[in-house]
Formats: sequence, C-alpha cells, structure tokens
Amino acid sequence: MNKKNSNAISKLNRKEIKEWILAFFLCLPFAAVYATPAWATETKSFLDQIITGLKWIGGGIATILLLWIAYEVMWGGKRLQDCKNWIIGAIIFAASGHIVDMFFGTANSTSTNP
Repeated sequence: MNKKNSNAISKLNRKEIKEWILAFFLCLPFAAVYATPAWATETKSFLDQIITGLKWIGGGIATILLLWIAYEVMWGGKRLQDCKNWIIGAIIFAASGHIVDMFFGTANSTSTNP
C-alpha cells in the first residue's frame, strides 16, 4: 500500500469517527429522557423539596421583616428611608427560593410552589 492510499484511509476513518461522535452527542439528550436512572429521579425530587423549602422559608422571613418594618414605621418613629436596608433584605429573602428555582429547577417544579 502506498502512502497516498493510507492517508486517504486515515482521513476517511477520522471523518467517520467525527460523525459517530457527533451522532452520539446529538442522541444523548434523547437517551437521557427515556432511560433516566432511579437515582436521578430521586435526586431531582430531593432538590425540588429543597427548592420548595427555600421558597417557604424565604416567604416566612420576608413576612416577618415586613411586619417589623411596618411596626417601626407606625410606632417606632422611623421613616421608610430609614428601613431601606430591611426592605432590601426582605426582597432578597423572598426571592432566594425563586432564584434557586430559576437556575436549578425544572418546568414542572412550579406546581409545588407555595
């Protein structure tokens, strides 16, 4: 076999290998949907429970902070400007669970929102 033919064969093999690799990675998401292992479903449900818990905790803390702000404004002699850090903190606590859900949650995890 001469050198020219061996280069043509190796180029052909490289091209086929690239096509097989591309086909593998293109089919991988579909295979994952239909053949999800049990540990992946358990992990997803566990993370959904954590996200739901974060939403409940964030909402509860935000409610307490807003009640504290209302108390301070009504009877504590403070203005809303004086409580701006508390207001920002309440917004961050209320949004924390939703931010985590936005990054790590799935489309069907919104049905468990409180």
